[in-house]
Amino acid sequence: MLKKLILRLLALFLLAGGGILFFLSTLAPAQEEYISYDKEKQIALIDKQLEGIDLEKVRKKEKLIKEKSIDKIQNSIAKNELTYTELTAFYLDRIKTYDAGAKGINAVSEINPKAIEEAKAHDLKKDTPKGVSGIPVLIKDNVNTNTLPTSGGAYALKDFTPKNNADLVDALQKHGAILLGKSNLSEMANFMARKMPSGYSSKTGQTHNPFDPIELSPEGSSSGSGAALAANFASIAIGTETTGSIIAPSAVHSLAGFKPTKDSISTKGILPLSSTMDTAGAMAKNVKDALLLYNASLSDPKKEISDHLDENFIKGKRIGLVSGNQDQLLEENSKLPVLKLLRSR
Repeated sequence: MLKKLILRLLALFLLAGGGILFFLSTLAPAQEEYISYDKEKQIALIDKQLEGIDLEKVRKKEKLIKEKSIDKIQNSIAKNELTYTELTAFYLDRIKTYDAGAKGINAVSEINPKAIEEAKAHDLKKDTPKGVSGIPVLIKDNVNTNTLPTSGGAYALKDFTPKNNADLVDALQKHGAILLGKSNLSEMANFMARKMPSGYSSKTGQTHNPFDPIELSPEGSSSGSGAALAANFASIAIGTETTGSIIAPSAVHSLAGFKPTKDSISTKGILPLSSTMDTAGAMAKNVKDALLLYNASLSDPKKEISDHLDENFIKGKRIGLVSGNQDQLLEENSKLPVLKLLRSR
């Protein structure tokens, strides 16, 4: 009798456990697949721009470009070791090879057909290299650009080219940044389906994390911007965030992502998820580059942040880890004159 009771309880336990696992599986995103759309068009746009350019010479400049900060790139250009044309061609060549190729990263949704033309114009100016001037940037595909489609990742909007740029795009062009193209995103900020993987859109397909495609999520919704920078397809990129869409892909791709205070960067011309919460922000290889991109994205220069960074500012500071009832502890310690607690989520 006791044996039968134990067997019945064990069966009920296994049945309940299986039910719980099944329920959890319905909440988890679907497994990523290699899905990409319209890559032939991107390859054709790249090939046309790279005609007449010595790609072997460009590829040999890798050590001056790959993983390098904006300041180092500008310094190489100032010393005539590198040109803006070579810099832009290097990124286009990598996009064709590693993004649009078989089982590519699929982070880029649009290519600017005049990127090389813009780069050559910068080389002719002979201006003192500084800031983001002449630096290729990828713009998330929910930010309006009047020369390239803006879709939010939706197939229905794949051919929609707005009449006007978003304010931040005008600001970037005013500072001389080169619009390299648009980056893929989780369609409509990942509010399309519960099981849709981060980085999927019906316009471009599935973006993959270059560190471990298929297995490691690129996170969303600024997944294309994050994956593109991690794969060295551009120097800097623009993302947008409601709750985590800049920070999450930046973290998983080992980048510096900066979500500024709302309305620091104008959201005019950006397809929103939540108009009361959304903000655009900078994504870059390091904090200094993120700061340069942030300042160049502003419509109001009064909101600029000083780039005089003190690498020793953290010395003497205390950081505590909260345990127990975090809300209560934070409320109690918020009355202290010095913040000693760092709440991590």
